[in-house]
Amino acid sequence: MGIKKEKLLRLGQKILPYKVKKLLVKHKIVEDRDDLISLTYDDYDVIEFFLPGFNDDGLVEPFKHIMCLYDTYLKDDPYWHFIYEGHYALIRCSYMYAKDLEKYFDKHDIEHKPMEWWRESTHVTTAYKSLFRDIFHLTSVLAIEMAKNKEENFYISQSADRIVHIFLLQAIYLAEMNGDLDKFREMGYGIQYWEASCMASLAQFRSYNIGKIDGCNELNGHWAKMSKEKESEKNV
Repeated sequence: MGIKKEKLLRLGQKILPYKVKKLLVKHKIVEDRDDLISLTYDDYDVIEFFLPGFNDDGLVEPFKHIMCLYDTYLKDDPYWHFIYEGHYALIRCSYMYAKDLEKYFDKHDIEHKPMEWWRESTHVTTAYKSLFRDIFHLTSVLAIEMAKNKEENFYISQSADRIVHIFLLQAIYLAEMNGDLDKFREMGYGIQYWEASCMASLAQFRSYNIGKIDGCNELNGHWAKMSKEKESEKNV
């Protein structure tokens, strides 16, 4: 065929991952899972570790582990990042560092599921994955570097303000194209008030989702009503 085995395996991984894995192992093209992974991933393919129960005993110790992983292995990884997800956490890194992380988790008795491809559940992060990968990476590094300098409060207040503020100032051009600024002009407000309105809406939407996930009926009921009103406005 003239195609290198490595390229064929990568193609198979992307098209029919589960069936191809079984066939490759059955016909002894690869010996085991590790062999398969080493052939089907590039060094900078992003691996995801799911850490169940990572935050069950508080958040201080988990963050110490994250900082240690960063200092020991991940400082030169341009793609790694971490995400708090309630009881569990996600840590993603380039394939070249995945084995080091597995050894670290085993050494420190940190429960982890086998490495997997990083998959996203939302359209926007899937469609613009490389851009979100860089954003998630940089905010992770910023959190760690500022924590090292004892500037945790500045990360939450000033850094969050800068990141969200600049993001919305960039998005205001898109808002103009959407017609989202018209109502502010009609009410006699400057278009900068759109930014404050957006931040309030985002806070409301996030509170609604958290209430929905945690089963908090008061939050859920309040924001559910508001969410329905917004949906009805869109459909007018």
